[in-house]
Amino acid sequence: MLFMLAVALLGPLIARACAVVIGLPLRATGPAGVLAAANSRTNARRLASAITPIVLAVAFSSTLVFLHTSEDRATGHQQNAGMLADHVVTAPGGGGLPADTAARAAALPGVTAAVPVGHTSVLALVGSGSTRELRSDPAQVTSGDLTPVQDLRVRGGSLAALRPGTVAVDRGLAEAAGVRLGDRMDLRLPDGSRATPQVIAVYSRGLGFGEITLPAADLAAHRTAPAPTELLVRGIDPGLSALGGQAADPAGWAGWAGSQSLDRRVGAWANNVMAAVLGGFAALAAANTLAMATLVPMAKALTGESPYIPPLLYGSLAAAAVALTLAATALPTRHAPRRRTA
Repeated sequence: MLFMLAVALLGPLIARACAVVIGLPLRATGPAGVLAAANSRTNARRLASAITPIVLAVAFSSTLVFLHTSEDRATGHQQNAGMLADHVVTAPGGGGLPADTAARAAALPGVTAAVPVGHTSVLALVGSGSTRELRSDPAQVTSGDLTPVQDLRVRGGSLAALRPGTVAVDRGLAEAAGVRLGDRMDLRLPDGSRATPQVIAVYSRGLGFGEITLPAADLAAHRTAPAPTELLVRGIDPGLSALGGQAADPAGWAGWAGSQSLDRRVGAWANNVMAAVLGGFAALAAANTLAMATLVPMAKALTGESPYIPPLLYGSLAAAAVALTLAATALPTRHAPRRRTA
């Protein structure tokens, strides 16, 4: 933010310096380049009025876009570092696995652990005082001990203690919610029911695996599809395809799990659209500024007078702008109450 403010305030000086540097190669292109370089250096203030909105738009757009690219990169790192399973069994078509899949996998020779896992979202009460609010967080649901198949980098407690009435949370979420080991955490389950499980573990790889880990028994009656969506298997593959699912290595699982985060994909799409809109407005503002700064001197040079704008025409343009603004704000406002009462 300080950098953007500095660019906005020092725009003329930066534009003059850029005109000097860029003007060196321009002079080698001939008379047109010499004139362009001289014009940019002489009218640095006019050039700055076009450069500044572009710099600000690029800064805001980059923040929106790079936020999700950084998050996706960190998610991949956590998944690659924390996945201990040798194989991941998923149901064809992304549905749920049969209830006995874990038991049948555990009975196969060479399998040392088989843990079913599902994914959902729950609401967690975060903040303090008047700023407390419900925040949607991704959660993984399991009916087994995740320790042999996932390394969530536990900072306190133990995932082996996960049982009905308990919860394991990411360290960042625990700090946001103001809870510690042994505290009760205020949650809203997928169907809106309230739950206050006890925190039995705090870990730091929630970005890659889910910020909340809950026992499957606590969510069985609160989800429309309670069946696990994947089975994490530790050991050799003696024929996992016979379990009725698709077996993949952990690298394939990481990509598949990332594609399942609908909230993250929607957020990335919205940020990209907003960045594109900001870039478009910045381009229009820069083009308009340069065009007006060029046309006004041209008109003055041709006529010897300042540009003349008829008052009636100017008033018509202003009235059209006001009418468009009122229509864009008043019509949705009048329509919203009707939809609520319908």
